[in-house]
Amino acid sequence: RGVRSLVSAFTVGHVSVERLKLHKNQIGSAGAQALTFLLSGSALPPMELHLSHNYLLPSSVKMLLQAAARNVNYPRRLSDGVGQPMPLWLRVEQQKVSWSGFVRGNEQGNWSRAQDMITSATEWMMAARREAGMLSNASQGSWGASPAMLCLANGSQCRSWRALKRRL
Repeated sequence: RGVRSLVSAFTVGHVSVERLKLHKNQIGSAGAQALTFLLSGSALPPMELHLSHNYLLPSSVKMLLQAAARNVNYPRRLSDGVGQPMPLWLRVEQQKVSWSGFVRGNEQGNWSRAQDMITSATEWMMAARREAGMLSNASQGSWGASPAMLCLANGSQCRSWRALKRRL
């Protein structure tokens, strides 16, 4: 209920935020669903959404990613409009619920599982953008020349998945 009220206040008040930190707030699927309205419908959607240490399932994260993908205003530029478009930095690590395939202490296996999830997320996001008319069917399986939509954390910086993939 709290997240729904927050999103409603942002929407009604025409408030935009670049960084929204909602970590450690006991947010679950209902809160994630409320945040989809902010991600999909905002003219200036957040560049960063911090949701770590909550109760989100992978299906909730998928819902958030699809919402961002449907918004023509992602990836965003900084508020001054200068520079490269930046993908959404969605932080969902350390959830209080178990995610299938992740084992505490298995860094190598967890990294591999995370890469698989990013690959799947790219496919979901491309499908959402195609359905919204933002990608043609010709761009099947590739972002083409579009700016990166996904960001993987590297320390305190957001790096696009495309840039990281080139280094792998």
